[in-house]
Amino acid sequence: MKKDYLIAYFLILTIGIILSMDTALIKQADAASREAVSWVHNSNFLLSFLDGIGFLASKTGIICILALAAILLALLYKHILQPLIIVLAVYLGDLLNKALKSFFGRERPLEPLHIEEGFSFPSGHAMVGVIFYGFLIYLLAGKIASSAVRRWLYAAVSILMLLIGMSRVVTNAHFLSDVIGGYFIGLICLILVIAVYDKLNEFLSAARSKKSGVSV
Repeated sequence: MKKDYLIAYFLILTIGIILSMDTALIKQADAASREAVSWVHNSNFLLSFLDGIGFLASKTGIICILALAAILLALLYKHILQPLIIVLAVYLGDLLNKALKSFFGRERPLEPLHIEEGFSFPSGHAMVGVIFYGFLIYLLAGKIASSAVRRWLYAAVSILMLLIGMSRVVTNAHFLSDVIGGYFIGLICLILVIAVYDKLNEFLSAARSKKSGVSV
């Protein structure tokens, strides 16, 4: 039930952003955010750092880390379910992001630091990054007994996603509203992925217990 409330909450926020994308308020917020981070362009170090952080949620970056993550999860869980679900989640999330970009057709900001393909809303780095890194940390946390370490992991991935979002605004690849919309849609997808995974994992665990003659 809690997952249902979270999905509804983020869905309402996403719809709010979509309906107000072309309003003066959102345009002012997007312009203000670009002005607020413009000072980063005065530091080559910070600009390079954020650009590098952004790479972690790029298509190339996620494919590389996903391959390593799939191997790690297979070793940790000794099962194909976890690697399979995370690969499918990223793949389907990317397809959904492309479909949403085409549907909304929002143009990107002018003068991006790099040549960017496709439309602007929602940010693929933010959306797919939330799905991938959020689910990866969820699976890793399932193998960590210490609640303190789990909290640090969740905090670390939250900071990472904030920096990735900031990098997309700093490099003029996206408007702030693109990034926030990507966060919200990514969170909805992440909650759904976790719900599906938990159900599948519960079903397979029950099946294995039944097969081994252990009552459930």
